[in-house]
Order: sequence, then structure tokens, then C-alpha cells
Amino acid sequence: MPYHGADGGQRGARSDKSGKAESAGQGASTTFQATSEPPWTVREAHNSPEDRPREVMEVEIKLRLPSKEAHDEVAKQLKDSFRETHQQENFFFDGTNGELSSQRVVLRCRFYNHDKRAIVTLKGGQVITDGVGRGSEVEDDVDPVAAREFLKNPDKLLQVDLPFIKELQKKYNVSHLKSLGGFKNVRSDFDWEGFKLELDETKFDWGTVYEIEVETPEPDQLKPKLELLLRSRDIPYKYNTTTKFANFINRKLD
Repeated sequence: MPYHGADGGQRGARSDKSGKAESAGQGASTTFQATSEPPWTVREAHNSPEDRPREVMEVEIKLRLPSKEAHDEVAKQLKDSFRETHQQENFFFDGTNGELSSQRVVLRCRFYNHDKRAIVTLKGGQVITDGVGRGSEVEDDVDPVAAREFLKNPDKLLQVDLPFIKELQKKYNVSHLKSLGGFKNVRSDFDWEGFKLELDETKFDWGTVYEIEVETPEPDQLKPKLELLLRSRDIPYKYNTTTKFANFINRKLD
């Protein structure tokens, strides 16, 4: 999908071979597809701290930006509503025999600002349609120091006292974990239309991806407003068709 510009037309010659709707991360060798402290003061989407550790349906607007220049222009336009920036480290795990990936399940441990915070997340079956991602998600905080041990010995993640980790072992017959590696992300949070807008700069060994994400139960109402904001500022964008995890597994940027 080419990038769109301020006049509603398309920019650039880049194309996407994916269809409008797809499992996030389709094409990988195995088919796949955060909140602030103190708690966010505007409307949280579906996975606010009070929801945890209950499984919820995560719904996110996901727009791709073509360049660092476009990313920085979004930050400039939203500077008056800037809240904070997180330095994130994301690490992923699978069963030693691919028990999770074979079911399109993603297990992640994310660190914030080195060891200020750590969250373990389990995602399942995410599908992206017209720039809106939907998929199940359950997550909870863990001790950051203890979480660093997961990277050395992934099986220690199975020992944490989280109900969804216990359920994962039973449901998917996981007895041992392996590390898949990970990537870093710089996320800047802004207040926008009563929601939290996340502006991402995701760094892989093979390149960098720039994205906007807004978690919301109202994507049909909110997405046109976000697109209008970008077009009116002459900021090119396109609908995202893959997750960061899919980019990581496939070693691609599109």
C-alpha cells in the first residue's frame, strides 16, 4: 500500500504484497500474526491496569510512517500534548518445539527504561484489517530484576506466579521455553482525542520502522480523525499490515 499525503492522494512507489486483511505476520516460517506510571489519566483502551490479568481483546489503530522525518513531524505537531518517552526492550519466547508459534501465540517480556518496569504479555491470533489490529491479550507486571533472568534461563518465566502463565503451560502443553531474541523500541506518549497516542521508533538489526498506534474501543470513529490530522499536516502514512513481532521474525520492514 503506497503512502498517503495531505491531499488524500498516494505518495511514493512502495507497494505491499499483502491483502487488506491478514493474520499479523503472515509469511513467517511459522504463521503468526503499556501503560505509564502513574496510571494514565485519560481514557485507557481495553487493557488498563484494572483489567489485569484478565484476558481482553486489544484493539489498536496502527499506521506506518515512511521515515524519521515523518515521525519527527508527528512529534512536532503533538508537542503540546507530550507526556513521556519510554526506552523499551522487547524479548520473545516460544516452546522448545514451537508449541506457541504453531498456534499463533506470542509470549513477550518488555522492559521499560532498562529495569524500571517489566511486563509479561501473552498475545493470540492478532489480525490487522484496514489499519486496525485486533487480538486477545493478557499481561501483568513482574519484578524487573527477576525478569532479566528469563533471558539467561527462559524456563524461569514458566515459574512466575501469573495465572495466564500457568494456563499457557496446560493449554499449549509447554514444559520448556526458548528465547527468540528481540528488539528495541523508543515510544513517545501523547494525549490525543482523550486517548493515548503512541509514536514508535522500532530498531531492528536490519533497519528501523516508524509507527503510530492508538489503543481504542472506537477505531471506526477515531481512525478518520487521525488520518485527517496527518493529511492536514502533509505527513505521509499508510495502514500497517504487520506487527513489530512479524517484522522481527521475518527480518523485514514491511
